[in-house]
Amino acid sequence: MKSYVAYIRVSTIRQSEEGVSLQEQRRAILEYATRRNITISEWFEEQVSAAKRGRPIFSRMVTLLKAKKAVGLIMHKIDRGSRNLRDWADMAELMDRGIEVQFVHESIDLHTRTGRLSADILAVVAADYIRNLREEVIKGINGRLRQGYFPFAAPVGYLNNGKGKLKTIDPVRGPLVKCAFELYASRLYPLRKLQEEMFSRGLRTKRGKPMSKAHLAVILRNPFYIGIMRIQKRKETYAGIHEPLITSTLFNQVQIILDGKRSKFRMQNRYLLRLMIKCEHCKLCVSGERQKGHVYYRCHRSACPTTCIREEKFEIAMLEQLKRINISPEEEPIVAEVLKDLKFKEASVSQQLIRDTEADLRRVQESLSVLLQRFLDGAITQDTFNDGHSSLLLQRAFCEEKLQNLRSSRSIYKQLEQYCSQLRSLCQMFCTGTQEEMRKIIDRVFQSITTSGNAFTLRVRPHMEEIANRTKTKEAWKVLANSIIKEIAGTKSSNFLQGYQL
Repeated sequence: MKSYVAYIRVSTIRQSEEGVSLQEQRRAILEYATRRNITISEWFEEQVSAAKRGRPIFSRMVTLLKAKKAVGLIMHKIDRGSRNLRDWADMAELMDRGIEVQFVHESIDLHTRTGRLSADILAVVAADYIRNLREEVIKGINGRLRQGYFPFAAPVGYLNNGKGKLKTIDPVRGPLVKCAFELYASRLYPLRKLQEEMFSRGLRTKRGKPMSKAHLAVILRNPFYIGIMRIQKRKETYAGIHEPLITSTLFNQVQIILDGKRSKFRMQNRYLLRLMIKCEHCKLCVSGERQKGHVYYRCHRSACPTTCIREEKFEIAMLEQLKRINISPEEEPIVAEVLKDLKFKEASVSQQLIRDTEADLRRVQESLSVLLQRFLDGAITQDTFNDGHSSLLLQRAFCEEKLQNLRSSRSIYKQLEQYCSQLRSLCQMFCTGTQEEMRKIIDRVFQSITTSGNAFTLRVRPHMEEIANRTKTKEAWKVLANSIIKEIAGTKSSNFLQGYQL
């Protein structure tokens, strides 16, 4: 009896349970071999697509046949062995070497020119089927993307809810991903430290291991979390209709840090003022060291005249500056009146702010329509369209987020009230807070700390200096409130600021 090998294949586990399953292929081949008095010496079984090259079991089988370990090969159909022409060329080479190749389903005599031609045609048809299927799949994917659905696996922090359904926020991992963005935006957690912190909080791989730095970087770069779907390979972006996990402001802050446009991380350390003090002479950060239970800071360069300065001296000087900023008990009634006036003022302008934002949103939407029309008319290239489309989608997300904040009563009044509450507790927090909280206060209040010899200079940020130099009157506090509103408003328009002036 002739010794043959047999190859059976399905593309997916689902296909193995439906249609021409592995069991059906095996049964058909065994019946075929029995009728022709053929012995199957080895079975090669695979569950992988034949559209691309690189099937490990198929490659091992071809190598075995080239080594003449069997006289022939039996398969159920031509498309079970190959759906790409390169693999078919490998099978044709086996035939040319004298290997008997037989197909149960197709009655083709491969020893004749007509039979080989018929097999070649069937192989081309199988390859064309894959090309057509690929085009139809891409067409379906593009349609879902344009509708706002993400037809791929949900990123970490979202749940897959089935085919054709929206991705929803994972109640367990979603808050952890949001926390990762917030920690990284604080500039206190580089990727290595963030990796350890998120593992301790419970953000892990499916196997329970820590996420790699590269995986965390992919998460922090993914605009899916603000409602924008990005297809990296095609450099295309689409507006998603899923619920955003974070704000676009937080996402942009993280991108700036990832791009290296801000100063390096201020890593938490046993020394409170690590990387915060600069030498006046060499313009470099001084080093901290612990001696006899106290922390000292000094410049270690031989040519620098700076001497050691104890950490307690810096803390005492900082506390004196914070006392100037701290709201005193006698000012409380004045601050309460100013906040009350602002609350009435805000009620009169909030609707106008909403209308202005809605107008901005309409302009962005019109720009998107114009951009799309220009692309369809052939006036701009695909790359130009992709760049402009991505930028406008980010602008639209920002406007939608701003509009949502305005409609949810996230008011300037409440922010100013919170700001004043923080001013009341600066001294207490500096004296009783954790080292991380103390560093945040220092970063917020002081613009720079420099040393020269055995002396040092604290430079308070301009807006904090304005607060420290205030007079304790209502008019002075109105002027001060207007200044604070400008800081809270950030890059908002002058019309916005004008509406809140007291």
